[in-house]
Amino acid sequence: MKFDKNVIALSAAIIIVVFMISGCDGISSGNNLYNRKYYQGYDSLQLSFLTDSPPSTFLYDPTSTQNEIPVVVQVKNLGAADTYGVLFIHGYDPHIMQVAGGQLPGIGNVNTGGTGSGWYFSLSNVYIGLAGGGTNVNVGFTSPNGNVYGLNAFTANGQLKSMTIRANPGRIGYGLGQKIFSIFTSSNGFGWNAPIALQGDTPDTPGGDMQAYDFPTYIINLPTSLEEFQQPIMVTACYDYATRSTTMICIDPKPTSAVRKPCTPRSVSPGGGQGAPVSVTRIDEISSSLKTVFTIYIHHNKQDTLDELWDLNSLWKCNPEAQTLAKSTDMDVVYVNYVQLSGQPVTCASDGRIRLDSGGNGQISCTAVFDGLTNTAYEAPLEIELWYGYSKSIYKYVDIKRVS
Repeated sequence: MKFDKNVIALSAAIIIVVFMISGCDGISSGNNLYNRKYYQGYDSLQLSFLTDSPPSTFLYDPTSTQNEIPVVVQVKNLGAADTYGVLFIHGYDPHIMQVAGGQLPGIGNVNTGGTGSGWYFSLSNVYIGLAGGGTNVNVGFTSPNGNVYGLNAFTANGQLKSMTIRANPGRIGYGLGQKIFSIFTSSNGFGWNAPIALQGDTPDTPGGDMQAYDFPTYIINLPTSLEEFQQPIMVTACYDYATRSTTMICIDPKPTSAVRKPCTPRSVSPGGGQGAPVSVTRIDEISSSLKTVFTIYIHHNKQDTLDELWDLNSLWKCNPEAQTLAKSTDMDVVYVNYVQLSGQPVTCASDGRIRLDSGGNGQISCTAVFDGLTNTAYEAPLEIELWYGYSKSIYKYVDIKRVS
């Protein structure tokens, strides 16, 4: 049998193209992890009700003892930072409806472990929506050495017996978890329904973390003359979040020198966000022979009308049962955790607090002093980590109808 040379050549070309597209080399297959950009976007937590949990319409039978309205909340961390916080279920009339187990009472101060990488507190007979049946429930992730980072809860039939919180050094926002749980386990933080401890979407933990919480809700008292009415069920998450931005910039220890240089200091604009709702949008640079002054501009990319940016020290007011008014000074505050140039600390103005304007914009000045290791211009990484509190809410109206 004879084969046409042109046909053979064309077939070979098609095979090569298909090979390249399909990623048979093991690098381009699937989601192409080698080309994926983790530290981009403006997301943090995503809250959602599972389908028909709660349902749009619920038929209430006064003769039955099984008038349970399923409420299942899914929380997913779409951003790059690890996050810790709490969930509140509210908006309903507590004289008519009751969430299983009620809300957590104030539970005192956190007992901090000696290493600083873990801390714990204990409760008894409190429902937090995590199934377990007498086993350990890990909300977070397990590292290669076997340590559980995030939250490890011991439950029995849904009742919380104890919880251990561990943070992973080196992760974005490391150190925030202890502060947040201290806030929400103090006298100011009563009333939460469930804890949040979710890993971020990073190369080490691709996909981020997700947890579903089950809060069965019951009708306990309904006036006989009330045949149909609506009740809102609202879920609010109050949590910490962090932004880490790393940008290559030009450093020139001798800006007045006329020698040829590999780069020139200029404004840099990181685009596309850094995997968090607050992003670094521009870095301006002014160099002298002794130091470089950076002006760092940030912006809050609000995703929804029910998203709020909080001062970390006021985040306890996110609690709907806080019995206090949140003032404008409690909102729209971001803290600079650190700024580093090639791993060396950079000093920022004042206490590192950035107050955002009504458009969600803010700025801060930071100064790097030259160490004298070189007199020529060079490219260097400027790393910035920002800390802040955040809240998100979702709600759904349930149409409750009495049936005979």
